[in-house]
Amino acid sequence: MKKAIAILIMVVMVFNLSACSFVMGKTENVFSRIKGLIIPEKATEPSGESVPEESLSDATNPPVTTSPTVTTAPVVDKNGVQYVKVEPYLFMVTNPDRIIFDAPNGAYSKIFDEIGAYTIVEEAIDANGVKWGKLKSGVGWVMFDDNVLPELEMTFSSGVGAWRTQLDIYSDGTFVGTYSDSDMGDIDTEYPGGTVYYCEFRGKFTDITIVDRYTLSLTLDYLNETTPTGETEYKNNMRFVYTTPYGMDDCEEFFLYLPRKEVTNLSDSFKSWISNALVAYKDSTDRYVLHNIETDFAFVENIY
Repeated sequence: MKKAIAILIMVVMVFNLSACSFVMGKTENVFSRIKGLIIPEKATEPSGESVPEESLSDATNPPVTTSPTVTTAPVVDKNGVQYVKVEPYLFMVTNPDRIIFDAPNGAYSKIFDEIGAYTIVEEAIDANGVKWGKLKSGVGWVMFDDNVLPELEMTFSSGVGAWRTQLDIYSDGTFVGTYSDSDMGDIDTEYPGGTVYYCEFRGKFTDITIVDRYTLSLTLDYLNETTPTGETEYKNNMRFVYTTPYGMDDCEEFFLYLPRKEVTNLSDSFKSWISNALVAYKDSTDRYVLHNIETDFAFVENIY
């Protein structure tokens, strides 16, 4: 009798433990779902995403500002998002923190592993009029904007002597800059402090076109000197001779190379200007470089 009672007690205990575990499990699952509506159980950094090089092989190469060829009739979903298939074309990512979304107006999904050109195969316009592009790799969507260029501070200089040309490029293609060259030995009674050759200028790049994964082609739309070129001024015991911007003259076409651009096939003349941009990678740039095609001069991104 005692033995039977003991067995019965053990069965009851096992049943209670199982029921308790089941209830706790259900409670934990419900709690997890509730927590998921407020904050993820485990916050993780979005993983980077690269599109393979081969995904670029069938992409057309239109200017960035040109609308691609639409291949299907528009389809509108229940949220008012209009989708169209397009002929594959390149989209340049110049911001390393640019976000990939899981859908137009969707959730924050990933960031790109690296800047460069990626292939778009479908477009969408959401209910707010914002334009989106779907990556060929299928990892998600990117939101388009009108600014293709990164904002850059760049310098053209030999590293020897007192001359340099500074260039600040803005995301809409406009830029401002200064050129200066000091000769402290060129003195006279009227300017005992020496001579400075100087220029301030502004302009704009247009016709921004993707050449390859790490190259953009830029056309110089205009360049205006804002100091009186050809004139001389005396101030602060110095002579200022206003001249043209060295490095920006005699050219209309430029290439903007992104970091990781291989330079082994480029001219030695060009490479002689960019030794400070080849520190991290022997045969590739480690920062942005602007190439004056006509003269082989180079502006190198300032890294602080």
